[in-house]
Amino acid sequence: MARPPNPGKAEGWRGTLRSLQAAARAAERDARRRHRERERRRRTLEQANELEHAAHEVELYRDRLVQLTSVHKEGASSIDWQQIAQAAPPSAPLMTRANENAAVRMLETYRATIWTQLLGRAEHIRAQLREKVTAAGRRDDALYRQACANHERQRAEWLEEKDLATRVLGGDALAYMQVLKELKPFSGIADLGSRIRLNVLSSKVLSAETEARGEVAIPQETKSLLNSGKLTTGPTPKAEFYRLYQDHICSCALRVARELFALLPIETAIVSVADEVLNPATGQPERRVILSVIVSRATFDRLDLDRIDPSESMKNFVHRMDFDPTRGFAPVERVTLDDSPDLAAEGPTLSR
Repeated sequence: MARPPNPGKAEGWRGTLRSLQAAARAAERDARRRHRERERRRRTLEQANELEHAAHEVELYRDRLVQLTSVHKEGASSIDWQQIAQAAPPSAPLMTRANENAAVRMLETYRATIWTQLLGRAEHIRAQLREKVTAAGRRDDALYRQACANHERQRAEWLEEKDLATRVLGGDALAYMQVLKELKPFSGIADLGSRIRLNVLSSKVLSAETEARGEVAIPQETKSLLNSGKLTTGPTPKAEFYRLYQDHICSCALRVARELFALLPIETAIVSVADEVLNPATGQPERRVILSVIVSRATFDRLDLDRIDPSESMKNFVHRMDFDPTRGFAPVERVTLDDSPDLAAEGPTLSR
């Protein structure tokens, strides 16, 4: 007779299967949950990186605007030509026998031990010490010769600097140009052109014409952050573009004057700045003077360079500048000594 089915055994393997299936589904749900969590963290990190990048971009943009309008805030340290002219000559070196004297003391204070005497090495050691005295003397002689050679170089440099300082204080035009050629005060100013033309008009007046890159240097688009922290960009409004452009050009002119006043004992710097402007007759850009200003040291020294508005500061000086807030610059004629009666009366007094 057949045995009846064992329901308990059947339910057992079915229950086991259902348990395995449930465990598998739970594992799948857990895997999906972990995947969603990883995706959420990835998106969070991407968003944070995006916001950080946006903030960095805006910071760089704002720093660039500050840089363009504060070229005049940096400059070379002033040279005290009077101090250089009156500087004492370098002291001549003294012959010292420090190394030889030390070696002599070692020889004189040497006392052989009983074992050294028994082994017969005392005289050998004394001979070595005498050789060290001779070598030390030669070393002292070499050091003295080197010190004398260094002194000769220092004295030659002192004479050269004293001569240059004397010529500079005497208003020697060639000395002025030598200083500017050797020190290259404008080579490190990134927003000035590579060419600058200098001309000594008198012992107290020097003219300089430089090239700016205003139209290229001013950003064509603005960068800012939305409330969400995301970056937004857009074309720079024309009025803002030309405001920055004007401040930049005037800042460059002040920087040129600052460098000249720091390096030379002049009282006046005539600074002209050229840039590309549109020639309406040809429709082509041409490099023309757009600002020309007579900067007096007396007035310049009274300016608070960290607080001035570069464009407004031009009102302190005789200058020519044809600027329209919606059109930008138009070419102007260079100022000359005739534009400043006091300077014109002084006349050129070149010393060569």
